[in-house]
Amino acid sequence: MLTDAERFAIVMNALGAAFNRPITPAVLTAYEMGLEGLTIDEVEFAAKRALRTCKFMPTPAELRELAGGLKPEDQAVLAWETAVRAVEAYGWYHSVQFEDAAITATIRSLGGWQRFCERCGGEEEKWLRQDFLRTYAAYCKVGVSPEAALPLAGEFERQNTLLGYRRPEDRPALIPCEYAPSTVRRIGRSEASREALAIVNELSEAMRVPER
Repeated sequence: MLTDAERFAIVMNALGAAFNRPITPAVLTAYEMGLEGLTIDEVEFAAKRALRTCKFMPTPAELRELAGGLKPEDQAVLAWETAVRAVEAYGWYHSVQFEDAAITATIRSLGGWQRFCERCGGEEEKWLRQDFLRTYAAYCKVGVSPEAALPLAGEFERQNTLLGYRRPEDRPALIPCEYAPSTVRRIGRSEASREALAIVNELSEAMRVPER
């Protein structure tokens, strides 16, 4: 019985042979990072589709799409709808934690939960939506760190924390989503992780061969 790691190595070497691309240890690591969250069965399915439909070596992002997942831009639209419904249901007073870590990270990068609630439903919502869709898609591609995935504090929790109170009712509400959030990778907080992500991006660009 082959292990998942052995099956993954076989898949990558098959792709490398078919597309005339050497699979070095660095390339293998980059694809492991880029495909994190997919099962080995999904990776094998994506590779089979790539062998039938791709002219060039697929990038990790392309393999994720071939595995059947939503494109980041399409998932961003569903994520926006989830975030807006959470604003309507809980408002800026309550703390929230989204099942989809990329939503949490996106809202945090846009100023936090309270600022996000303030901009929803007003004149700024059009621009907020554009910023959200662009930022969310980026997180889907590069992953979310543990810090960025922490719960978003509402006014009740913020005020009570300042006063030294920690009430059970201030715990964040878990916001579910109707799509597969597992496709959003979790990344580490170390410098080595950031360097590895840079390698993934560089390899993705290097794999892109201009059509003649």
